[in-house]
Amino acid sequence: MTKHTCWFLLLIVAALRLGAQDMEAIDSLAQELEESGLSLFENPYTDFALFAEVIQEWSPTPGGSLEPSVRLSAGVTVRGVSLGGYVSAYQGDYKRFLIFPNEFALLYGHFGGFVSYELRKLSFANILIQLNMGTGDAVWENASTFEDLFRDKFLIVHPEIGFEIVPLPLLRVKTSVGYRTMRGLELPQIANSDFSGLVLSIGVRVGLYKTGKKDDEDR
Repeated sequence: MTKHTCWFLLLIVAALRLGAQDMEAIDSLAQELEESGLSLFENPYTDFALFAEVIQEWSPTPGGSLEPSVRLSAGVTVRGVSLGGYVSAYQGDYKRFLIFPNEFALLYGHFGGFVSYELRKLSFANILIQLNMGTGDAVWENASTFEDLFRDKFLIVHPEIGFEIVPLPLLRVKTSVGYRTMRGLELPQIANSDFSGLVLSIGVRVGLYKTGKKDDEDR
């Protein structure tokens, strides 16, 4: 795990600690509301779920801007902890004249696994953290003949923190911010650092959910 990834995780922990007092106050309010017959928080975790999701990401590219990628994933959730796998494909349009006058397009994709945890479950939304790790390959492809010129593999680590809205029982809308680190890539005119940095995403998750009750923990 790189220094930047460690700093990102430390910032998440610091933010959670700074908000601890506020969360204690909210928990106290929730208890008062429950005693009066109302409820601010729903259940403390998703007891069990099977889900699939489609996510649109904007991540760093050699051009210095955030370019789009599509990530498809599926997984299972047990007591607030989710495990699953994903595939991701770059959707941008980055080209260079590597061998003049031929223009080459950059293509890359990756696949791997993820683990996530629900930090807080509200009646209308969830706050969660997730760690994605995977491997993939990148290629310079001739834009005219579609032949591969250079190809290499890489490793990727991507921690993120997300906010998940629950408009319907089977549907969840998710947005997140994270930091991606790439390692092992060696191709002309690009470097690992070109793909490392801030990642923004938004997507939808569809699944079958069974939500645990607070009383379930005492049974």
